[in-house]
Amino acid sequence: MVGALVPRPSQGQDDPLFAKALVVQSGATRMAIVALDLATLPRRWGDACVQAAAARTGIPPDHIVWCATHTHTGPIAEPEVYLDGIDPADPNWLEKLPGQFAEAVARADADRQPVTLSRSRAFCLDVASSGRIRFKNGLDLNTWNLHAADTDTQSLGFASHPDPEINALCFDSPAGKPLALLWSFACHTNANFGPNFSADYPAIVTDRLRRQFGSDLVALFLPGACGDVNPIVKWTELGNRLAEALLPALANR
Repeated sequence: MVGALVPRPSQGQDDPLFAKALVVQSGATRMAIVALDLATLPRRWGDACVQAAAARTGIPPDHIVWCATHTHTGPIAEPEVYLDGIDPADPNWLEKLPGQFAEAVARADADRQPVTLSRSRAFCLDVASSGRIRFKNGLDLNTWNLHAADTDTQSLGFASHPDPEINALCFDSPAGKPLALLWSFACHTNANFGPNFSADYPAIVTDRLRRQFGSDLVALFLPGACGDVNPIVKWTELGNRLAEALLPALANR
C-alpha cells in the first residue's frame, strides 16, 4: 500500500477501490470526469487511461479529466516516491487500469440522461488541522518532523487554517432523484492508516449518500487544497460527520 515512506503489505480490504466516472453533455459537447481511488498516478498511466477512454467513447482526450482521491491505503502506482530505490508497484493491475478507466467512462457515457444541476455546500468543523508549524525564520516543518527545528527560533503556530467548507454539485433526474454527485473537501485522505486497502473517509460518505438517495447514486470525491491539512479524527468518524453535514444541505437544495 501507498502512503508511507516505505511500502506496506495489505492484509485485506476495508472497502472497495473504484474508478468512478461522470460524463456530461451540453449540446454536442461531451466531457468526462474520473476519480481514481489512488494516492497518485504517474502521467504516463494517466495519459494511457485518457487515450483508452477516448478511443472507446469518441470523447476528445482534452475533454477527459481525472484526479486521484489521494487515499493513503490504496495500491502503489509510483515507485519513484520511495526512498529505498525499490519498485513495489504491481505491473499487473497498472496494465489493466487503462481498460478499467475506459470501461467506467463508457458505462457513464451510455447511461447519459437529462438532468438538472444544483450546487450545495455545508460546513464540517473540528475534524482537521494543519500539518505544519511555521517559524519566525520562514521555515515550515511537518508536525512529524519537528525534531529538525532549531531551538533558537520561535514558532508562530500552525502554517495554515483548514477550510471547513464541503462543496457539492448534484445532478438530478427530472423527477428530482440525485443521480451523481461531485463533492470536495480539503483534508488529506489518510484518516484510515490501517493495514487494509481502503478508499478512506470518502467511502463512508458514499455509503451514507447511497443509503439516503439510492444504491445507484455515483459520488465522486475531488480532494481540495489539502497539502498540509490532516484529519484529527478516525476515518469512520470523519466520513460520518461529513455525511451528516452534507445530507441536510442536499435535501434542502
